[in-house]
Amino acid sequence: MNFPNNAYKYLSQDEKDYFQDKNKASLQARWKTKEGIEFRRKIIEINFAGGSYRNYLPYLGYVKSSFFPQELLIDLRGFDLSSYSNLFDEKIVSLDFSFCDLSYATFENSELSTCKFNNSNLQEVNFSSSLLDECNFSHANLNTCDFSFSELESADIRSSCISNSIFKETNLHALRFNKKVDFNALDMHMCEKMNNYKFLTFLNKKAILKEKGKKSLFFKLLYFFWIKIF
Repeated sequence: MNFPNNAYKYLSQDEKDYFQDKNKASLQARWKTKEGIEFRRKIIEINFAGGSYRNYLPYLGYVKSSFFPQELLIDLRGFDLSSYSNLFDEKIVSLDFSFCDLSYATFENSELSTCKFNNSNLQEVNFSSSLLDECNFSHANLNTCDFSFSELESADIRSSCISNSIFKETNLHALRFNKKVDFNALDMHMCEKMNNYKFLTFLNKKAILKEKGKKSLFFKLLYFFWIKIF
């Protein structure tokens, strides 16, 4: 069984646990099945009709995420929308993936301008070589995402987490961010070619203050007030 047969509220606890514990390979493989292809078509159809992520619930269940322990997210883990364009007859049809769990999904080589990914779990998502201009990633878990060779111009990543994310030759012009953007590990050498000096300066400053704050109460307080007064 790849997808629930009933709405989440009607599933037994054993069924909920079964879908919660699926591994990466099976989560990705299910979207290549006849059922998965049909669900993807319905998701796109819902957005064409002006619907939102809430309209996915008749077909898909909820899952819990360690990153959002107090919330249930719509289960889109392993979703495959690679080489897709949301531009039709010179009109952009925005897709709503907010409040979803999209871990292990792939959007490689896609054009997804103005789409919503806010408040979602996007761990290990492949966005490489994609057009993501003006997308909303605020309050999202972007840890270990691959944005290499992508366009993120005017995208919003405020209050997101970007630990171990890849920004190799990524266009970050006019990126919207704040000091609540969090990260524990980031390959700063890979970020050196970043075309957003303001964002690169922020990353370096936050990394330095955070590291010094581990050894000094003064820098710990300085880091705290630096975050608060932004």
